Amino acid sequence: MKIPTNPTVLAKSPTRRLHKETLLGILLFSNFAFIPLYIFPSGSLQPVDFFILFIVILSLFKITNERLILLRELASLLPFILWVMLIQLSYFAFNVDDIGYLKKAAEMVYLFTLTCGFLIVFRAICGKQSINFVYFGIIISLLLIFVVPGNPDTQGVRLSFSFNNPNQLGYFAIMLLSYHIIIHNNKDIINNGYGGKVCKIFIYVSFIFAHIFVLLSLSKSAIGAILMLDYYIFSKQLKLKFIAIIITILAVLVVLMLFCLPQIARDRILSSSDYLTQRMNMTKVEDRYYRNMGRLVFKHDWQVITGIGIGYRQNIEDNAEIHNTYLMILRAYGVIGVLLFCFWFFKIIMMSRRIEGGVFITTALLLYNIFHYGLRSRSLWIFLAFLIVLISMLPNKKPMHKPKFF
Repeated sequence: MKIPTNPTVLAKSPTRRLHKETLLGILLFSNFAFIPLYIFPSGSLQPVDFFILFIVILSLFKITNERLILLRELASLLPFILWVMLIQLSYFAFNVDDIGYLKKAAEMVYLFTLTCGFLIVFRAICGKQSINFVYFGIIISLLLIFVVPGNPDTQGVRLSFSFNNPNQLGYFAIMLLSYHIIIHNNKDIINNGYGGKVCKIFIYVSFIFAHIFVLLSLSKSAIGAILMLDYYIFSKQLKLKFIAIIITILAVLVVLMLFCLPQIARDRILSSSDYLTQRMNMTKVEDRYYRNMGRLVFKHDWQVITGIGIGYRQNIEDNAEIHNTYLMILRAYGVIGVLLFCFWFFKIIMMSRRIEGGVFITTALLLYNIFHYGLRSRSLWIFLAFLIVLISMLPNKKPMHKPKFF
């Protein structure tokens, strides 16, 4: 290979590389800033998808042998994606007037492609100065959640700031606290000497706002998941100084909310007893269980194996979404779909053991998804991409597990 000796070329190369990293950082900043903004109904494209598209396209130009090997960590997910496509496209072939089947197939391919793209981009910026853009993006998103209204078609207590419903707000809180844990425990590897002050601010802010959001959401499953993560944080991570600072900041924020956001304080905390009763009424757990099981129906016995797919006009009594990821997969993609999905997520759990707190995080995600269908959440797949990249950067005390198809 010919080595350039021209001083101008040598001088431009680091600058050009820095510009490329800055572009990646700006795209990631935009992605994290916009990801909690639900301007349109759930299940529709949102403003963040514009930036995701650019990140996926740009990731094609960032592929190296090392990052290509990293993509093999998603190999165990591919059978599930292919099975979803097979089922959805098969039902669409017999119901061409129901575009819902085609949309759900495209949605799953999109999420898989998104994960691959972020896997490559995260690996390209972790340990470099551009990682600061991720911290800044998440911090800005916490402010935008209060400023940008959600979908105006969503009425009543179902509207939660920039989200379409309180459960999305609770899910975001879980992701935020999960980022807090893995970044706090691995900041030296992730930052590599860059972004010390920004990272420290992020660690405090993410912890505080995760708890504010989960309390405002009043999502029982999200609160349960947060408590599980808190158990790990308080037993392994917190120091007395950190606790004192957190309590002080929380007290100041509560006072500010009471004075600056009196409507929210009144409706959500002080005088909305009906709202509190509705969200925290534990007797509804049994009702939800029977409602979910009532939606787990199949037109033919053989569909227990293959599922009935997800369309707009399925010929079943109750076509509503099941508030349980695993039961929803069972109804849509059958026993085969559940086994393929669990096979992949089990690999993620086994990989997460290499990170301190990783098992708590994956268990919290499992817990939340027992009570909600969170598979289509972009935040989930982006977080898992970040988790896989971080695991690949850890010192190789053991060789990183490279899952095969079977």
